[in-house]
Amino acid sequence: MSAPQAQGGAQALPIARAFLATGGRLMLRPDGKLETAASVERIFGPGTDENEARLSFMVARTFSRRLRNPRFARSVACLVLADGQPTPNGWQVLEAGQ
Repeated sequence: MSAPQAQGGAQALPIARAFLATGGRLMLRPDGKLETAASVERIFGPGTDENEARLSFMVARTFSRRLRNPRFARSVACLVLADGQPTPNGWQVLEAGQ
């Protein structure tokens, strides 16, 4: 196993926390597929500090790229299952502050 694959799961928690801290949401559908939502308001909203917007965009882009690694994506899905809140329609949702 290559180094990036071996590290996929171990790096999931800090990268996921950084994504959530920028206003992102992690959602696990009832069929087990992971979906994400970045905070568009935090990136493009009026009055948003330029440095904060740039950082939020970079974190969201990095997180999205890392999700291409299956091991990383599975680790994030497990995090959402463990710490997310269930919704009435069967989804699990994890946001900052949970």
